[in-house]
Amino acid sequence: MSNLITDITIHAVQLPRHQRLALAGFLLDLDNSEDTDVDAAWDEEIKSRIVAFDAGELAADNYADLQTKLRERFAR
Repeated sequence: MSNLITDITIHAVQLPRHQRLALAGFLLDLDNSEDTDVDAAWDEEIKSRIVAFDAGELAADNYADLQTKLRERFAR
């Protein structure tokens, strides 16, 4: 992985949640996929996971631990 992508990734994971989601959506939109059924299905899946997480029904890793793991992984 190039240093640029590593740097971008390290900075991206430090963004607030809403900014990370906006960035992810922007990057996915760059693909300009013609399969709107798949896009719609993924949109629904993402929304349902966010709702489940917010309701405490979905387990998640500790954010600080995840940041440490990502830094270690992308420091190579």
